[in-house]
Formats: sequence, structure tokens, C-alpha cells
Amino acid sequence: MTGPSGFCHQTLALVRSQLLAEMVARLRPRCVLVDHLPLGKANELKSALKQTSNSSTRWVLGVRAIPGSGGESVWSAKSATIVRQRYVRGLWYGDPVIHGPMILSSLREHLGIPIVSTGFVSRAAEVSSLDSFPSTNSESIGVISLSWASVATHRTLATLLSALRSLGLGPQRWHVFGAPTTEISSLQKSSATGLIFSPFSPGFLPTLRTAHVCITYAGYNSITDCLWARVPVLLVIRDLQETEQSMHANSLKRFFGTPVDCVRERSLTPEQVTEALKRLLSAERMRLAPGLLTGSDTAARELIDILNA
Repeated sequence: MTGPSGFCHQTLALVRSQLLAEMVARLRPRCVLVDHLPLGKANELKSALKQTSNSSTRWVLGVRAIPGSGGESVWSAKSATIVRQRYVRGLWYGDPVIHGPMILSSLREHLGIPIVSTGFVSRAAEVSSLDSFPSTNSESIGVISLSWASVATHRTLATLLSALRSLGLGPQRWHVFGAPTTEISSLQKSSATGLIFSPFSPGFLPTLRTAHVCITYAGYNSITDCLWARVPVLLVIRDLQETEQSMHANSLKRFFGTPVDCVRERSLTPEQVTEALKRLLSAERMRLAPGLLTGSDTAARELIDILNA
């Protein structure tokens, strides 16, 4: 569909392809890190890879903890062929203790290159290392984080708010971050006064860190935000073709136990959310092993080794 840029998907992919090829030709990079798919989600790296076919550029593939398996994915024969031909190393942004050893070993066998386990790459950990957050005076009991909207967002948010009202908000406040204005305007007018609606801002992370519970979609970045804050979390699994969110949410639930629960967006009910929140509000905060969120540090060291080779 056409978005705010004015480009349709196919045209935008073509623009990106030409831009990347031009950058590689002019800058002649010694190393390129590509996340998710070796050719990009719309094959926009095909020309850039061709530009470096006779150069010493080293291509590195970054793979999330649980790679998606629907449609074109890193598990396809096409991806394996490209990686074996052009890539020198892989970075797996997961943890064998949490996700099990099979994903990493299967990736190594399938892609045929050395792959290093880095642990979680956490945007929240990176931001917090650069900025000391001021203490928040809010009496926030919880955070609802909706990083991007779909046709189901309005229904999902309405269901969540209905569950919160049934719990009784009292004087304590819930922060709703990120939901687009068009989706929440009617809900905001009719919601309880204890709810605060706002776009994502520098206040999101300190609010999340002091919250008693978080409700968010089960995407990788949202998960690592909650791990960084060590906050009990209700993960809402979107109805997507890929099974990444479901598998990741279930692996975290098995590993952390009580502080993590998950529900499916497609069958979400206020009663289901209410029962889950009752359990999570009495749960202890998550306990993280040292180094679990230092995946970016490990990845950076690997890239430096590649550059120095």
C-alpha cells in the first residue's frame, strides 16, 4: 500500500536497491552487517552484493533469536545459497540457555558459515548506557506498549482497557504508549481518568522500568525492552504468517515462569487479560543472568575481528 512517502511498496524497494548499490560502489566498505535476510526483505541488496562481487567486502548476517519461518525466510534454500556464496560469518541474537541449542546448530548447518551466539541485542540497554534517566514521580502501575498498528489494534486496545476497568484502576495510573491517534481517539475520550495516552518519547523507558507490569506485542525489540526493565509482562501474540512471536513468547514463558505470560490477539478477551494481570501483578521481577543483554557488545567485537583479519 502507499504510505506517507508517496511510494508504493515496489517503487520503494527499487529506490532502496539503487541507493544501497550506489552507497556500496562509492564507499567501498570493508564490512557490511545485514539483519534478517541476506538479500533484504524485498531483494534490495541484490545489486549491492553484485557491486562487491570482486572486492574484499566482508558480508555478515545478523539473525534474531527465533528467525521467522513464513514466506521468504533465512531457512529457505535461496537464503542458504546466497549466504554460502557471499557471507563470511553470522551473528545470532539469541541465548542457547533460553532458546535451546537447536536453533543455533540448525542455522550453522543450514547456512554453512561460522555463527556466533551474541545474546540479546537490547535497544533499551544501549540507550540507558548513554543516558541516566531521571527518577519518575508517576505512580504508574503499568504500561501498555503498542509499537505499531494493524487492523486489529483498535479491538485489542479496547479489550485491554475493558480488562483494566474491571480490575479497578483507582488512583494509580496506566500509561498507553505508541498507539496512533486515529485508533485511540474514541477510546481515550471514554476511558478512565487513570489512563495516560502518549506517543513514544524519552519518558517511555523510565516509566517502563518503574512499572509493575507491561502489556506489549511479542516482537523482539518489545521483548528486550521488558527484559531490560525486568518487568513482569503480558505478551500479546499477533496473528501473523510467521510463527516467530509465538515461539519466542513461549520460550520466555518456559524459562522465566510466573513473570511472563502470553495471549493470542486473535482470541483476546477482557476476562483472559484480567486473569493474566492478576497473576502478573503479584509476580516478582525477572531475574537476568549477567551479560544476557550485551549482544551488541559481542556483535561489535566480532565485527572488529572481521575488520582486523
